[in-house]
Amino acid sequence: MRMTALPQQPISVTVVTGFLGAGKTTLINCIITSGDAHGLRLGVIVSDFGYINLDASEVHPTGSTVLTLKGG
Repeated sequence: MRMTALPQQPISVTVVTGFLGAGKTTLINCIITSGDAHGLRLGVIVSDFGYINLDASEVHPTGSTVLTLKGG
């Protein structure tokens, strides 16, 4: 296996947490929309708790591929 060079600049990571109904998904959708407007590349990982991936279905990336990992 060949190792590639690490990026020269650090990668920013933001963790969004909160209670049910606190507006986490709304905030993430707002960040995605504004990131697209500013040409940012974003990666979003949604960790759903439960049998059905409700939050992942509510995140709306534009022009992106969505990969869902079930069972959290």
